[in-house]
Amino acid sequence: MKRGMRTRLAEIRKSKGVSAADLAQRVGVKRQTIYAIEAGDYVPNTDVALMLARELKTTVEELFSTDEQTPSGSTEHLSAAEPVKGQPVRISKVGPHWVSVPVSAVP
Repeated sequence: MKRGMRTRLAEIRKSKGVSAADLAQRVGVKRQTIYAIEAGDYVPNTDVALMLARELKTTVEELFSTDEQTPSGSTEHLSAAEPVKGQPVRISKVGPHWVSVPVSAVP
């Protein structure tokens, strides 16, 4: 895939029990196109990306992302308490900054 692009197409497709051939037929592309997208050799156009997301009942953002959507380095921790190593957190982008908020395992 182009530098900085990531895809979860294979992971999501397989988790839904959809074959590459079936997905390709529903979207109107060749099976080889699905494999090329999954291998990172081909970046689909907007129309194909939207159709893939629709067929897999997910979003384009879940299928494809760029490196700038993933925080590198540290985040600002938004909590009164100091973070504990291994503690689950939710990471979000607020403006140009990445922040983390602790997540409780208890509802």
